[in-house]
Amino acid sequence: MLVSTLGMSQNNPAYKLIKIYFNNGNVITGVGKIGNDFIKYRTHGESRETIKYTDDDIYGFDLLVERKIIKYRYRYLSNKNDKLILLVLAIQGKVSLYIDKAHLNQIYMNRLDAGYSFYVGRENDSSVTFLSTDQGSFKGNEPTLEFFKDCPSLHRKIKSRFLRISEMPEIVTYYNENCNSD
Repeated sequence: MLVSTLGMSQNNPAYKLIKIYFNNGNVITGVGKIGNDFIKYRTHGESRETIKYTDDDIYGFDLLVERKIIKYRYRYLSNKNDKLILLVLAIQGKVSLYIDKAHLNQIYMNRLDAGYSFYVGRENDSSVTFLSTDQGSFKGNEPTLEFFKDCPSLHRKIKSRFLRISEMPEIVTYYNENCNSD
């Protein structure tokens, strides 16, 4: 089904292969396009019937862009439980790393350059904590120190400024591979 859907989506370049994850546990695959606060979905590229889904319906979706699967997830911003934001899942694990969707062209090209924001969340948690932009520093960055305090070795590296904020992917990977947060 994915191969035939992908072939049909080529007729309408605005629509990309998509897998949508619903809050009730259902999953559908077809072609879709992202709007400001909704997703337009079709069963295939030739279909005239379009269905709109919002964050009330779904918790995330995967979009195939230039042979890469980009995983979008809706998450609540910690300390603001009513504010739902759409983020890109960059690393998944005990701690997951999310970045804002504003700079997705960089992800498509397998680059993470300047100008994006880092968010982290714990496994099986629908909320995330904003840590910093990539241009920030750990100096006085209490949310970062607080979030990783259950891993003393990583906490020391962050506090001593051995690690830079731009190394957030490495920090999250280190946590997932070396820290026990059971």
